Amino acid sequence: MNILITFPGDLTRPQGGGANRSYNLAKQLQNAGHNITVLQPQDNKENTGEFEIFNYTGNILGRDLSVFADLNPFFIFKIIKLLLKKDTDLVHIELPWGATAVNIINRLFGKKAKVVYSSHNYEAGMQKDLRDYHRNLKESGFFKVLIFNLIYPYTKLIERCAVKLSDIVVCVSNSDKESMASKYKSSNDKIKVIHNGTDFTKILKSSRNKEIFGLDKNKISIVFHGSYEHLPNYEAINLIKDKIYPEFRKKLDKVEFVIAGVGVPVSSKKEGLRLIGFVEDIYSLLKSSDIAIVPILHGAGTKLKILDYMGVGLPIVSTDKGMEGINAVNYEHAVIVEDINTHFIEAINYLIENKEERKRIGSNGKQMAEKEYGWDSIGQKLNDLYNKIV
Repeated sequence: MNILITFPGDLTRPQGGGANRSYNLAKQLQNAGHNITVLQPQDNKENTGEFEIFNYTGNILGRDLSVFADLNPFFIFKIIKLLLKKDTDLVHIELPWGATAVNIINRLFGKKAKVVYSSHNYEAGMQKDLRDYHRNLKESGFFKVLIFNLIYPYTKLIERCAVKLSDIVVCVSNSDKESMASKYKSSNDKIKVIHNGTDFTKILKSSRNKEIFGLDKNKISIVFHGSYEHLPNYEAINLIKDKIYPEFRKKLDKVEFVIAGVGVPVSSKKEGLRLIGFVEDIYSLLKSSDIAIVPILHGAGTKLKILDYMGVGLPIVSTDKGMEGINAVNYEHAVIVEDINTHFIEAINYLIENKEERKRIGSNGKQMAEKEYGWDSIGQKLNDLYNKIV
């Protein structure tokens, strides 16, 4: 099968949870024997040779305009060219940007390619959360609030069109499926759940070595990672710095906090709190840690970081929002707390003081991840779906 994948970033060098999902789905489809062609912005043109890459201009005057792909003449021209010149059986569109244009072009030129909108979240719901967050944040200012007030209805319109026009919609969780089916009046049969996963091949190749990451081998290392540019992660990092870390000042002789991720500003000014930026070998960092925390309050979809933590056997303290879409049982696969409050702090303390519980919960989470969230089994489900519809 000839599959064209559109992606608004750089699929050849995935950074962040969403990009890793997109890359792993593409790789699994390729491993299943399909011919994969990728269309991505010209600005992200480094090619590792894994896929056949075509580029379009998605960055104008230093601005990333990928969200406006449906109106971007460079994107539209390349889609027309690829659909006419290549015998494309299926177009797999990562995120809603460009889905409307692809569907219209596919029909206008009489092509019979199946079109799949592959969502990472209930996008409009996430943008609504971000809008409300900035409305209540004094530091946001008038201009930023205005931007989010405009982005939310635009996203809702684009996502509605993507759901309505595409042959199939792929989402990451049952909650996202229910939200999109309800909000966009779509049939449940059209929306398929393909869960997020974690990379056990990379996990097996990784190793525990605290010294490489500047961690203290005599302390319990508490880790969080995520892109600093993604608002739910930005908020979580600030909660760790300002609300969670200060509660453990008296325990800095035995614990330390480490935060990693794309765009995270490197800093070690405070004792027991290290911000180390982007880490290439994230699984080795996770294996070198002892507890993972996920103080996420906003966002949608499932969090790949949760599956990464489970995959390496880390015990987790997470909010309900952070664990959303994952079939975890409280105090069996993770410790799940409603909000960032005294219960969240008590849960971290519980794991700090109970080594056997850390082992038990971490082991349970790893077993669940191995059973339900490996990319090989997830890729097989997607491959089976595509073979049915084409």
